[in-house]
Amino acid sequence: MVALHQQIVAAASNVESLLTVWDVATGRVLCNFKDSASPPGSLCCLGRDYLVAAQSTTSALSLWSWHKEQRLHRCFAMEPLTAVTASADGSYVFAGGASGSAYIWETSSGRLLRIWPAHYKAATCMALSDGAAVLVTGGGDTLVNAWLLIDLLDCSQDPTAPATPLHSWSEHLLPVTALAVGCGVADPIVASTSLDCTCSIRSLATGKHLRQLCLHSALHSLALDPCEHEIYLGAADGQIHAFSLVSPASDAYSAVCVPQANGNVHSSDHADDPKAGVLSGHAHAVRSLAITPDGSMLISGCDSGSVRIWDLRTRQTLRTLQHCSKGPVTNLVSLPLPPALMARLQSSQPSTSAAAGQQPLAPLAKHLADTMSGSVVWEGPAVQLQHNHTTRQVENSGLLPSEADPHRSA
Repeated sequence: MVALHQQIVAAASNVESLLTVWDVATGRVLCNFKDSASPPGSLCCLGRDYLVAAQSTTSALSLWSWHKEQRLHRCFAMEPLTAVTASADGSYVFAGGASGSAYIWETSSGRLLRIWPAHYKAATCMALSDGAAVLVTGGGDTLVNAWLLIDLLDCSQDPTAPATPLHSWSEHLLPVTALAVGCGVADPIVASTSLDCTCSIRSLATGKHLRQLCLHSALHSLALDPCEHEIYLGAADGQIHAFSLVSPASDAYSAVCVPQANGNVHSSDHADDPKAGVLSGHAHAVRSLAITPDGSMLISGCDSGSVRIWDLRTRQTLRTLQHCSKGPVTNLVSLPLPPALMARLQSSQPSTSAAAGQQPLAPLAKHLADTMSGSVVWEGPAVQLQHNHTTRQVENSGLLPSEADPHRSA
């Protein structure tokens, strides 16, 4: 029987390779998912049962179930996809394309619900607020936009019409590389990093710009601890910079970087700040960051293919892992051990069939027209019923017609 732990991390590269899952506590490889080559910001969990990622080499989304290594679905989009996220309950998948367009799919039916121009250049990153009320997108056009989902999913609107963002921020001077949205639904913070060496922090509720952090190197990744006490920034020089979010801002990190004609970026002199720290260990650009669910460890991936696990209390490396591709680790996802993966590890034989009780998941449609064929006005998403429901309980719930219903089929 396999010794089980409660936290895992999944890592993917942007070259043809396996998507590797490690046990955070031991560094042991738990499983590998086949056919994964994902650009930065394009791997995420889809509910409790699935993983979804865009592919670097094709205009496709790959979907895997935790209970087997083979890909479950390969769904093609109208263009190469450059950013992916999903709602926490797994109901919707959001993706951004190389043209700047954004897409929304309903996972239980596979319907493509909305396409709209979100950016003037490629969408580079996406994040959702708690409760999936607001979608935040960043792009190569240097903009960060916040979109109300209630507007995007309004069925009375043209599904291809332009949408008006709730907020549109333009503090960055070069493409946006990573996004994170804080906890809560009332007034979470929105943090973004850019190749202009800056990290901007804003209020999602008011749109107010709260703070600007400036460094000497381009930033590729970021992570917020669960309590939002600190923010971690992955830089092109291999350093991970930690800043306190509960202390007053330091003037040393408030300057704005200015791109020069030769493509270099000039910033103000970096002064020592007792409220900031540096985690050193990577020799190459830090492309991805993730924090474990319990908030005790930071996980980082770099261009050389190495993954480091850091103790956030001591800021020391606990262990170093090597991705099988030895290419850039472009995506990291840290999460509690999924029940389906736990059952798979405990089983003596690998599972090849769908696990009981999995969320409904249909292949995702490529075109809006595909979502209309064969549909009827009352049709909705698939509903998962508990196995202990009797027929009478289901009839009384209104999901099926009762015997007294005159419209019930004979």
